[in-house]
Amino acid sequence: MKKKILSLLLGSMLFAMNPASAQEVTVDGVGIDRASALRDAERNAVEVVVGTFIDSRTVVSQAVVMLDDIYSKSHGFVRNSRVINEYPENGSYRVTATVDVDTNPDAKLIDSLTTVMRLNDPRISVIILKENVSPAQNDDLTESVLNEKLLDLNFSHVVDADHIIKLYNADLLNAKFNDVRGKTDFNNDHVVDYLVIGKSELDTMNAQIPDGKGGLKNSIMQNTQANITLKIYKYETGDIIGTFHVEGSSNDNSAKRAEKRAMEIAATRAADKLEEKFKKLGANNIQGIQIIFTASDYAKVEQLVRDLQNISGVESATIRKFEGGRGMIELDSTQNPRTIVALLRSNSKQTYFVDGITGNTINLSIS
Repeated sequence: MKKKILSLLLGSMLFAMNPASAQEVTVDGVGIDRASALRDAERNAVEVVVGTFIDSRTVVSQAVVMLDDIYSKSHGFVRNSRVINEYPENGSYRVTATVDVDTNPDAKLIDSLTTVMRLNDPRISVIILKENVSPAQNDDLTESVLNEKLLDLNFSHVVDADHIIKLYNADLLNAKFNDVRGKTDFNNDHVVDYLVIGKSELDTMNAQIPDGKGGLKNSIMQNTQANITLKIYKYETGDIIGTFHVEGSSNDNSAKRAEKRAMEIAATRAADKLEEKFKKLGANNIQGIQIIFTASDYAKVEQLVRDLQNISGVESATIRKFEGGRGMIELDSTQNPRTIVALLRSNSKQTYFVDGITGNTINLSIS
């Protein structure tokens, strides 16, 4: 699997993608018979097409996890296969086939992959607190459903809620959620890129039925209404970039079962909404860019950050490390790396020497 990464990247340079239809790829396949050889060809065709979505940095960090899942379902992306050459070879069977790979963005895996790549697989943490419970408590059920949805979308950096609770106790997070200003302050520790804070609430009562006298009476059935409200924060700035409310209801003769089912329904709806919000973020074409730099003192690094923040399209610039004259800055930007370099050079009082640009990584030194 790992040895295919280089060929995947080379293949991604050879084919242009029409995201609204199918892409035709001519590939070889090898198997013990004609059918298995054709399946191998289909997998190889999907590998080439998927390579057009993936930049080299993401492939290095996630290839084994993500590509195996995609390739195991390769046949689902193939619209048509046509064998143009075939022959037995040393106890195996080889085919050359023209394969039409479905590149429709609505296809589940392609859609998920596109979202993750555009967002550069951000670090996300989900914390759901129970409403009207003191001291504040986590709603483990809803957190689990939302985390499973993020993992299903191929987000690989889902940060456990306990890690965030160590930085902010549940009561403090509750206060941040109740802040109506549309922005809140977080610690300087940049442990996640997006923090999802939510509130869940259950309301259970006896279901009522006709009493035979024109009125209603309580039954043994329990009716539960579950409510979840979520806010999505961009951690670095504290800005709220999304908020929504969902509901779920259930009936059962056991209050516990009714509550569990109602919350599962609401949590599933919240997960779908969360997916929708992150897809909208992905549609903005914001990409993650790394700047590896050398500088003689920290003041020059701070000026570099200010220069970056003044560039149109740069959403954020964060110093990740600086030690021994070397460091790294991470950007969220709609501008590509070469444009960022050009604007840095033309608009700054500092002098920047660019040592190279590889993918989404810029290497430079500050004079």
